[in-house]
Amino acid sequence: MVNIQFRSSSNDDMKPETIDIKSILENIPERIPQGHKKTYGHLLVIAGSLGLTGASVLSTMAALRSGCGYVTLGCPASLVAQVDSQITEAVKLSLPETDKASLNLDAFAEIHAYSKNISAIAIGPGLSTHAETSNLVRKLVPSLSIPMALDADALAALEGDKALLKGKSRVMTPHPGEFQKLTGIPKEDIHKNPGECAFSFAKTHGITVVLKGAPTVVSDGERVYVNDAVNPGLSTAGTGDVLTGIIGGFLAQGMDGFEASVLGVFIHGQTGVESVKQKGMMGLIARDLIEVLPTVLKKYERVKK
Repeated sequence: MVNIQFRSSSNDDMKPETIDIKSILENIPERIPQGHKKTYGHLLVIAGSLGLTGASVLSTMAALRSGCGYVTLGCPASLVAQVDSQITEAVKLSLPETDKASLNLDAFAEIHAYSKNISAIAIGPGLSTHAETSNLVRKLVPSLSIPMALDADALAALEGDKALLKGKSRVMTPHPGEFQKLTGIPKEDIHKNPGECAFSFAKTHGITVVLKGAPTVVSDGERVYVNDAVNPGLSTAGTGDVLTGIIGGFLAQGMDGFEASVLGVFIHGQTGVESVKQKGMMGLIARDLIEVLPTVLKKYERVKK
């Protein structure tokens, strides 16, 4: 377990409010008798490229399983049939692509137009680091004001310009290696004090940071939540894509960036616990988390009478 500490400061800038998960669980969006699919939000997932469609499938399925009423997956046109065979519940948005089957700059106009009818957007899982795809991300992110979750290749695209991250409704979900590239903070310092690193960066840039690891730290520059439950079973490919989908799903349901992230990290961790109970650690794969997500959420869901 890592000890989370904050340096003392005369103006208390380094003393955030520590949040307990119980206060967040009380704000889980209620299910109402008159509800319909649009009641619970519409998330657009921008993800996938040749050889990396699995990431787009995992994040989209996780969003659907997190209670989001309507999910659209935007991916390269040539890959729509492939993902369509794996996800029947999500709408597919066929987008212009490069010769490497990743999104190109022509996708900007279509995504921007589509964004007028959605509640939130998640960008990054399996996008690839193709130069034109990265240029699309850099153009797209500052142009949208809707709640946004940024992960994986979207973060890689923004490494050269942290200013594009700014925005209270934005969430970034880096692991320590990605955080190092974004911030320039040495990885040993990140591991030594992830709480202070996440809090300071979130405060400076006005965003919510989900710094993944053991522990995982969430901060919006005012509040901080530390999930120090360690589960080696989550150390397998695709679990981060699942987390992005869960957070995106909660953003689409109207939760703010910090609360959606805290709840997402907590629920994601609980799916790991439940999956290990059923299958052990060695054989656990990311899809297992999605399968048990409804069971975990059932413990905390709120239904309005």
